[in-house]
Amino acid sequence: MVYHMKTTIDLPDDLLMEAKTAAILRKTTLRQLVARGLRRELQSASEDEPSAIRSLRRLDAGPWRGVSADHYVEDLRRNWA
Repeated sequence: MVYHMKTTIDLPDDLLMEAKTAAILRKTTLRQLVARGLRRELQSASEDEPSAIRSLRRLDAGPWRGVSADHYVEDLRRNWA
């Protein structure tokens, strides 16, 4: 189930006009444009993780398919001798 919550944010007038124009040109809504931007920003914030974990998360082929990077690293740490 998907929930939506309304919120109010204050943006500089020039940024709001640019965002509205971009939404129109991309044939999307301001809501979708803002949501995509927030998701992208939050995803890039996770790049502060150690590079080994980040690299494992990006793998989507071969023997790593279906392997959770978090579980893999946790298992390595548990068995570290």
